[in-house]
Amino acid sequence: MGIHVLLRTEIAKTIRLAILDGEYLPGQRVPVEPFCRKLEVSPTPVQDAMVILEQEGLVTIKPRSGVYVRTFTPEEIVDLLLVEGAIETLAIAKAAKRIHKRELVNLEALHHQFEQIAEPSAKEFRSYDRKFHSAIIKSSRSAILVELLAKQLSQIYLSRFYTATVPGRIAHSLKEHGAILESLRRHDPDQALASLQHHIERAVEDFCQNG
Repeated sequence: MGIHVLLRTEIAKTIRLAILDGEYLPGQRVPVEPFCRKLEVSPTPVQDAMVILEQEGLVTIKPRSGVYVRTFTPEEIVDLLLVEGAIETLAIAKAAKRIHKRELVNLEALHHQFEQIAEPSAKEFRSYDRKFHSAIIKSSRSAILVELLAKQLSQIYLSRFYTATVPGRIAHSLKEHGAILESLRRHDPDQALASLQHHIERAVEDFCQNG
């Protein structure tokens, strides 16, 4: 892989993280200049990185206007939740059998730490939720599933800007994540699958009722 490809890939990673961390919200312009200064590069590799993010469905490039964080319609958000569920249900069935003790301990610690936040913000929830689901996917030990979901992760996590603010959704997610954790503790793939399916179904229901 050439040095220019590596450079724009690393720049894309930096911009992607900034967007998913909420520095730029859906519909907002993502300027090139701050990243040029921060990374000490010319505009060209940053612009190349924006093309990568557009291919991922994370941003929209508008000629003579700029780069903007992608927005989604309600129908697209529901579809993203269903795509996530379809792939992740396969991953969690494997994770229930393959998750290592240390991975489970770390996942429980992540969940417990978030539970201690009295009034979590949507931003705090998005960060926790991304780490929670990513950990489950990785513990499946399935390179194919990890790769498939990785291609959709940017759009899926961007959709959390919409679902995380739905009234009651954070509390519901915590309860549903708790059930998922219990199934993983028991190494019960059937219960893990049922718990995750319920989690996705409830997310869709909450969004459609209140989004």
